[in-house]
Amino acid sequence: MPKCQTTAYALVMEPILRQAATGTRIRTPYMASTPSTSAHFRHDETRLSGDPHLSLLDLTPALDSDVPEIVSLMNLAYRGADTEAWNNESYIKGPRTTEAAMREEIAAKPAGRQLVWRREPRGPILATVWVEPTEDDVWYLGALTVHPGEQNGGLGRDLLAAAESWVGAHGGHAIKMTVVHIRAGLLAWYQRRGYALTDETQPFPYGDGRFGTPQRDDLYFVVLKKQLIGS
Repeated sequence: MPKCQTTAYALVMEPILRQAATGTRIRTPYMASTPSTSAHFRHDETRLSGDPHLSLLDLTPALDSDVPEIVSLMNLAYRGADTEAWNNESYIKGPRTTEAAMREEIAAKPAGRQLVWRREPRGPILATVWVEPTEDDVWYLGALTVHPGEQNGGLGRDLLAAAESWVGAHGGHAIKMTVVHIRAGLLAWYQRRGYALTDETQPFPYGDGRFGTPQRDDLYFVVLKKQLIGS
C-alpha cells in the first residue's frame, strides 16, 4: 500500500480501533456535549466521510428572543458573500428575511414551529428549519438553514433527518417543500434524501420586498414531497 494511502487508512481506522478496545465513544462534531430535555434525533450507525454516524441533534422550538439571531443566520446563509454555500441565493439581492417579517409569519401560523439547533445549550444557533402542518397530515418544511462555516460536514443532512423525525413525532405522515426551479444542485440533494418532484409549481413572490429583489424574471417554485417511513 502506498505511504499516502497507509497514512489515510491509519487516520480513519485508529480512532475506531481505539473505541473498540476501550469501549469509549468517538465524539462527532455534531454530538451534543450535554443531555437535553428537548426533542432529538439519534443516528444508530457510525458516519465516516458522509455516511450515517452516531450523533445527537437536539431541535428546540425557537423563542421570541431567538428571532434576531435566526434572522442574522438566515441572511448570512442565503444572501451572504459566500456564493458557494449550498443554500446561497445569489440570484436575489437584499435580506432573506427581517425580524418583523419572521415575527409576523410565526404569529400568523401558530401551529408552525421554527426549530433551532445549538452545539452547546447556551451556544450560538448554528442551524434552523421551519415546519408547519398544512392538510391531511402533510407538513410543510422550509428555510432549512446551516451556518456557512458548518456546511459540508453532514450537518444539513442531520438537520433534515431530525426535522423529519420531529414532524413524524407530531403526527405528520408526509412532508412537502418548495425549491426555486433553477437550484439544480439543491433539488438533487433533496431527491437523494427521498423527496420526489411533483407536478405542482408555485409562483415566485415578485413584488414582495420582504424576501429581497430577484435579479431575473423567470423564477418559480417546484414542489417536492416525501412520505415518511412508517406512515
